[in-house]
Amino acid sequence: MVQGYYLYFWTEREVFEALDRVMTRAYRSTIEQSERFKTHNRMGAYIISIERVINAMKLRGWL
Repeated sequence: MVQGYYLYFWTEREVFEALDRVMTRAYRSTIEQSERFKTHNRMGAYIISIERVINAMKLRGWL
């Protein structure tokens, strides 16, 4: 977020709208993965996190 560094401050409404977008996207991704692998939501979130680690490792040339 750029609030402090650029002296740009968000309104309360902007903060909650951004939070809503992020949380909704994360929830939907978790549900999609848990349905895809036929598992519970916690495992769906774990799958997403492992995929992100793998992608980061590939970008760094570690894999």
